[in-house]
Amino acid sequence: MYKLIYSAFLISLIASSASIAMEGNEKDESETVRLLPVEKENKSEDIDWFLHPSPNSQIEKPDELADMIKEYREKGKPIGLAWACHRDEMPKKIRKVFKSKTSPIENWISLDIQDCHIRMDARNEQHVVQVCNWLKENGIEVSTVAFTAFGLDVNTPSWLSVYSVVKKGGLLIDPTYFPTYHRNPSADYSEFGDIFLGYNDTMDISYGNHFYQDVQNYHVTGGKFYQNQEALIASTMDWIEEKARHKGEAGKRLAAKVYANRVVSFKAELVSQWLPFIQNADVLNEDASQLFSKRPEDFTRDYISYYREFMTEIGFDSSSYKVYSGNKADIYGVTKYVYPEDGTYSRIGYGGNISLVVTKQ
Repeated sequence: MYKLIYSAFLISLIASSASIAMEGNEKDESETVRLLPVEKENKSEDIDWFLHPSPNSQIEKPDELADMIKEYREKGKPIGLAWACHRDEMPKKIRKVFKSKTSPIENWISLDIQDCHIRMDARNEQHVVQVCNWLKENGIEVSTVAFTAFGLDVNTPSWLSVYSVVKKGGLLIDPTYFPTYHRNPSADYSEFGDIFLGYNDTMDISYGNHFYQDVQNYHVTGGKFYQNQEALIASTMDWIEEKARHKGEAGKRLAAKVYANRVVSFKAELVSQWLPFIQNADVLNEDASQLFSKRPEDFTRDYISYYREFMTEIGFDSSSYKVYSGNKADIYGVTKYVYPEDGTYSRIGYGGNISLVVTKQ
């Protein structure tokens, strides 16, 4: 009897899963994707997702998904989304990397391009919508989304689609949201761009031409923005349109503040000699941070402050999210996080970077 019920349930799951392949929300039986696991297919006919990704997501492990949904409905066992993570990675990671003394609380649905439950390009807006629609059609609200390799920018359509399938009180955890790098250990890297020596021993800066001009206009008497940071930000908002159109007004304002902070913090005494200075690898000793009056951790603290203003502007109350770090929490001015060893996914991930954790309201 159990096998009959289970088979009927699995057939129902696979039938409903076909909608994951649809364009938008329209259902067209002629546009279903292959639902059999890849290892059962003809390898020579299988799509190479690395080189030629499919326009549609694909159910890879229907049996395992059926078991997860059965436990979710009958036993209340929560489901999490392991974003860009192999199928068996999360259970092992929680025990071996995070040293949990118990088994994972959630069943984790792996979303990746190989060895996963659902094959998808996790950066593809259409794939994101397809997977979220599939979850909704199966009545699933996930408890945790762990962006394990990379995440999505908050306030983008993709991120909001994922947010919509998280249950109230559930978490979206991005352990690399505020990236830090060896040569530029500052979280504003993602907004400002590279601040280190490039392959040609020159400093590589996003918005380079503007930066060269604005440093002089801010620090030299008579300059267009001399000692006027607000005027510099307003000007940046005008020209940054081409670089940050997708960010929306709040996102552009965030990027402009980060950019202006770099300009304002450039060492005034170096302005007259800064072009030869930044082009000389020996002088820089491969550390462009000495060009600025602020340390990398100062820029990080500033950026997180600007980011909190951005979150308020797009409608997130300060109680609905936290910025976490491990042993550098005091340096970066964020909340210290200690892994509780209770079978959960760590809120600072495994990379040690500063993480963003958003709670579904």
